[in-house]
Amino acid sequence: MRELLVLLIGKVFSQLRTNQYEKLQHLESNLRWVLKYNEFAHIDGEEANLVFPLFEQRYHFYLRTLGSDVMVFNQIIGAREYDFVFDCYEQYFKRPPQTLIDAGSNIGLVSVYFTASYPDIKIVAVEPDAENCKVARKHIAANNLANVELLESALWPIHTRLSIVRDFRDQLNWSIRVEEDQTGSLLGITPAELIGHFHPAVDIMKIDIEGGEAKLFADNADICWLDQIKLLALEIHDECVNRDNLIAKLQAKGFIIQTQGELTVGVNGNRIEN
Repeated sequence: MRELLVLLIGKVFSQLRTNQYEKLQHLESNLRWVLKYNEFAHIDGEEANLVFPLFEQRYHFYLRTLGSDVMVFNQIIGAREYDFVFDCYEQYFKRPPQTLIDAGSNIGLVSVYFTASYPDIKIVAVEPDAENCKVARKHIAANNLANVELLESALWPIHTRLSIVRDFRDQLNWSIRVEEDQTGSLLGITPAELIGHFHPAVDIMKIDIEGGEAKLFADNADICWLDQIKLLALEIHDECVNRDNLIAKLQAKGFIIQTQGELTVGVNGNRIEN
């Protein structure tokens, strides 16, 4: 029994050392990436504050040094993955987008990037996690984004109560999902309710809701709201939903599908003016 106890204690301490080492590795990697983008970034241990130019303007960014913030920054700001969305929209609709729904806003970087590209765009951003919302609000305030309305909520097919679950993928800040829970503290918001902010149609709807698209596009879900979306930018999480079935539903609604990296972009052919 004593030998078993010693063995178990040894395993616990070994795991603690491993976790601590991985945490330090992650922190070092994040700090290295931050300094790559701005060697004069102010870092106080838990947050990095940096200035980065976008389309000839300087924007302030606040990135938590642990978690996924730096990886989100690398994708959206560094790698400019949403340029593909801009190109698709302007190719088919021949004008800049004027409205955007940012569902699964995380820390608000998509809203910052779209504003930098299109200063007159109006945005409704939706994010369920309170800590992510705090960082998003800092980005909105520091960059004077009066065009952005942030809702602490989650996109869901019906108006119901939800709870946050932290069991998805790497369980970091960008992997937060929600599920129905009548005692939950969150109120889900439907696509129709969001579209109502921009009646009668929305130029771009970005959806990255960590598997929630399975509920949004379930066989029993009402997807008539798609008729009011000109371009859909969707991240499909294959462990949660059948990609082919989802794309088939979009195509049945008249969407022209293109893919780039993790994004599936659907252009509503019924909204294209001849």
